[in-house]
This record gives sequence, C-alpha cells and structure tokens, in this order.
Amino acid sequence: MKNFWIIGGAVVGVVAFGVLLAVILCRGGVGNSGMVDKPVEKFELSEEMYDDGELVEITARDFNELVAEKKSFVVVLHMVICPAEFPVTNSAKELAHSEGMVIYSLVEDEFKQTELVREVKYLPSVALIREGELMDYLDAEADEDLSYYKTAEGLKEWIGKWVNK
Repeated sequence: MKNFWIIGGAVVGVVAFGVLLAVILCRGGVGNSGMVDKPVEKFELSEEMYDDGELVEITARDFNELVAEKKSFVVVLHMVICPAEFPVTNSAKELAHSEGMVIYSLVEDEFKQTELVREVKYLPSVALIREGELMDYLDAEADEDLSYYKTAEGLKEWIGKWVNK
C-alpha cells in the first residue's frame, strides 16, 4: 500500500510539473505582454512624423485621434515631475532634433485616458505605434531596456529595431 502512495504521488508531481511548464511556455514567458516573442517586422512612421524635428506634447484626445487615423508614431509616456523621466524625455528631444522627426509626449494624466494603460504598467516609457496598434514599448522595470532610456543613441537603436527611416 505504501508503494501505491509513493508511485501515485510521483505521478501527480510529474503531471503538475508538466502542466506548469506548459502554462509558462504557452504564455510566452514574461515581459512586454508577450510582444518580445513576436517577430520584429520593421515599418515606416507616418509621413508627417518627419516634419519638424521636435518633441510635441499631446493630449489623450490627440493620441486617440492618431490611433483612429491608423498613424504610425513614437510617443514618450512620462510623469510631470520625476527624476527618472528626465533622461528619456531629454533623449527623445535630442533624437527628434537630430533625426528631424516628430516624437509625441503624453504626461501621466493624459496617458491614463488611453488604451496604453492596459499594457504599459510603469512610467516613464516610450511606445511604438504602428498603424494605430501598439507594437512595443520600453519597460521601466526591465533591466534590458535601461540602456535605451539613457541616451539619444540608445533610444535611436531601440527605435531602429522596429522603424525604417
């Protein structure tokens, strides 16, 4: 009888481990809501994103209109006063000027009125929108994204993984 319980316990343990492993693999791991597992398919930003070379503050309404119009663009998501957001905002501003591109900016209160709040959990962040759809974003909690926050060159490298220019 003792052997029955030992064998039964071992079988239950193996099955439980298999189920747990299957759940982890089917979910695609963790990070950026599974976006990391999608193949990178480069795209062009909308034509008007190469007009002025500036960081432009927009409202949630402006953002939602861009999404409804199926525009492709870059948006910095940040808090009004936070030392952590300064480098990414500064990097985005520098990149916009050096590359002659428009990068949008949403402050936290406006960000909370968009659908981005469902995916992006921590600010500051930068999101890439392709034809109105969120393609990827920088995760403020992910060590692997840290280098992209610090400099315009780092941000350009990250955007370049997704965007043709």
